[in-house]
Amino acid sequence: MQAKVTYQYSYGLIFPITDNGKFRGWVSRTMHKEIEQKRKYLYNAGFSRATTLCGEYGSKKYVFVVEGYMDRLRFVQNGINNVVALLGWKMSVQQEKKLKDAGVTDIISVLDNDECGRKGTAYLRTISGFQVTRWCFLKGIKDPGDMTEDNFWKMYDKTMSKYKATHKQKSKKRR
Repeated sequence: MQAKVTYQYSYGLIFPITDNGKFRGWVSRTMHKEIEQKRKYLYNAGFSRATTLCGEYGSKKYVFVVEGYMDRLRFVQNGINNVVALLGWKMSVQQEKKLKDAGVTDIISVLDNDECGRKGTAYLRTISGFQVTRWCFLKGIKDPGDMTEDNFWKMYDKTMSKYKATHKQKSKKRR
């Protein structure tokens, strides 16, 4: 991931942001609760979250969609690479177009297990051209950052079973 430690107290970690392999900018993350209340992430000047999908997409017909950079890292740590961070809770029109242009037809929404994440998932379901499956969060888990490796795989298995069952039903309806 090429993360770096900086000498800046407020935002001590910095990560490169790539969009399907193309460098788009930098994001810094604070680890201090008092600063996090004001702003958790700091982007470089000129960076546009709306026009960037942080991660890899298009190698499969489905992609996991998360909110933040650190959420994406949890998936990558577990060997799942077809995951993108919206860098917020709502997909932009530009992000939607990128996924469609890459041939993605299915979204597995791992947007946070809170009000904004549920609103973001509901919004994804209004976009024509995407089949949306919601991640099966275990009780007490708010986002991928809260997942241990063990409960990550429990949720992954449950979600993928749900995703596959949905696609079997869709295939039967098309015949």
